[in-house]
Amino acid sequence: MTALRDLMLVALADGGEHGLREDQLAAAVCASPEIAPRRVSATCEMLMANGEIERRGEGTNEIPYTYHLPEGRVPRL
Repeated sequence: MTALRDLMLVALADGGEHGLREDQLAAAVCASPEIAPRRVSATCEMLMANGEIERRGEGTNEIPYTYHLPEGRVPRL
């Protein structure tokens, strides 16, 4: 899961202030078919629990969840 974690952190670092929705994050890192979107979701949960990323938004169609690096944080790879 470390390789997926690193890919996700790099994608989020490039995501800018708007962050990335989970489906956008999955598309950014799932060039390889063995990385299922389900693994992206589980890795998001782990990264949030570790304080490495944060989730913003309300989880609705109008204001979906987006994932971000915490302000001022550079990903630790």
